[in-house]
Amino acid sequence: SNIVKIYKDKDGKEVRLVDLGDKITDEQRNILSERGYNPNYFKLLTAEQIENDLEISGVGMDLLIDFTNRIVVSPEGFKVGKFTYYDINDKNKVNANNKKNSGNVDFNYTVEKYGDNYRMKFEPINVGDVKDGMFKYKKSTLNYWTVINNNQLIVSQLTDYYVTYMDANNNSITKLIRLSLNSNNEVIANVIESK
Repeated sequence: SNIVKIYKDKDGKEVRLVDLGDKITDEQRNILSERGYNPNYFKLLTAEQIENDLEISGVGMDLLIDFTNRIVVSPEGFKVGKFTYYDINDKNKVNANNKKNSGNVDFNYTVEKYGDNYRMKFEPINVGDVKDGMFKYKKSTLNYWTVINNNQLIVSQLTDYYVTYMDANNNSITKLIRLSLNSNNEVIANVIESK
């Protein structure tokens, strides 16, 4: 398989993104072109490929991914209120509600064992009247973000994950959460960095 690019992560380790995925359809090319992207960079990854090849679980949808420029687009689009979004970043540009938050944007989370995996659930704090926030995450060794659906995330690895919550007014908080097992073999999640 062809390696598209080798990135260095913040620890100086090499992160290889492989040229995964399938050719995109004409219809998908149009979706991308309409949004101002160059379709030649994109591959289609099915929900299954995302789970198996990228080892990202819980996404549950096919995605068009440009690994070079780190852009993720949903071919079906997903509805939020009366709008349909394709570009995972579109959502950040829309102010669903101009009322500002009642306080600093923040979120709580819980973690539990979920079969052989681990499930994290997220709950925004201080959302005031703004309901249209978005969670996204990435493994600390990866360079692209994935949207978290239904405010819950299922992962298979005990490692570090960046989780960002962004409200509809583009206020955001990012936490680096480390999943590990305690002495009783229960899964725990600690924030090791917050910004």
